[in-house]
Amino acid sequence: QHSVDAMVSSVLRCPDAMTWLLRLRRKDQHTHDHTLRSALWAAQYARFIGLPKEDIATLCLGTLLKDVGKLKLPPELLRKAQRSPAEESDYRQFVPLGVELLCATGTIEPRVIAVVRYHCERLDGLGYPEGITGHRIPLLARIAGIATAYDTISNPRLAREPVAPSKAVSLLYGLRGNAFQDDLV
Repeated sequence: QHSVDAMVSSVLRCPDAMTWLLRLRRKDQHTHDHTLRSALWAAQYARFIGLPKEDIATLCLGTLLKDVGKLKLPPELLRKAQRSPAEESDYRQFVPLGVELLCATGTIEPRVIAVVRYHCERLDGLGYPEGITGHRIPLLARIAGIATAYDTISNPRLAREPVAPSKAVSLLYGLRGNAFQDDLV
């Protein structure tokens, strides 16, 4: 219930979020569903570790909006199972495209935009778009990255059945200290 409350309060803080989510749903149902699940995972996790309600709402909104840049990508690029290096480079542009879209509104708080900007960064510097490392990645973005990875592992695009939660957690556990902060995993 608290996770849903965080999501609702996030959307109320930013009415454009619902519009972007509906557009994302029309463009690519899997991305839309992934975004909602990731936001719920992030909110549940943040509540579990005792973050303040305001931080949970910021995290939730940032995670809900993390994929809005995909609205500017061709649908076939989103749905492609194997991307060439050039296609992967094009795909990864969804992050700066989303940041640009959100900044252009002039109404999205900078901490929400930071979640969108840094949710694909990884502790070891192998993330994108900037390749930053460690604690240079804001805490809320680190949490959004873990929640996003968990959902990506649990619900792969082309799989008929979701991956068992225990298997997804095991895979995430294997990434601790490299891609993700050890104590957060």
